[in-house]
Amino acid sequence: MNKEITYSFLWERAIEPQIVNIARLLKQSYYAEQYYDFQIRDLNEYKEVLYTNYIETKNSLKEKFFYIGINQCVDENLIDIHKISACFCKSVIDNKVFRFKLIDNIPVQVLICNYCAAFSISLGIMYLNLLAEYKRAGEISQYNKLKEQKQFYFPPTNSGHDSYSYGRIKALALNDIYGRDFDLLAYADMMYWIEEYNKGILKKNILNINECYDEYMEKPLI
Repeated sequence: MNKEITYSFLWERAIEPQIVNIARLLKQSYYAEQYYDFQIRDLNEYKEVLYTNYIETKNSLKEKFFYIGINQCVDENLIDIHKISACFCKSVIDNKVFRFKLIDNIPVQVLICNYCAAFSISLGIMYLNLLAEYKRAGEISQYNKLKEQKQFYFPPTNSGHDSYSYGRIKALALNDIYGRDFDLLAYADMMYWIEEYNKGILKKNILNINECYDEYMEKPLI
């Protein structure tokens, strides 16, 4: 499967659906179009812009951290799915898909919608990859459980604190707003542990909805 075909698959299954779902929720629940001039970029154009930025981000990551030989081509050094997801997250943040008017008393859900998209898209890519991994390995029980789940679960947080996913999204927003560099390797590490957490749940078959389920992912926004 070449890169363009793979990207088209990810766009159709993990990227565009998240964008559309978030936009629909904001329009229906917060009247974002009416009150905040909420708009979505042209998705045909955005698809190309996002892919171009992703390739640049991925190649930059390879050159900085994984380039090891004088005659080595960048494409010869593959990176894992966690770093790929991190590159997509950064690309979505750098090329925001939603636009809105910043006014007083704007709901937090509208304010952080682009970061919700970045986080959700990176998770969607991880989710599809894990499904494919189980299918290739013939682990049909885990495959079926994950497919039925339709999403990743997250560790519970202490009472009175943000849910795990909401806290991660707010961190993305604050780091971007304050001009801090996006740490690709740290984000990739977080993706790894989210994946491992879900693998553990599926392997042990001890899913307890009240303990493990983060309601954030039931909808694109809280």
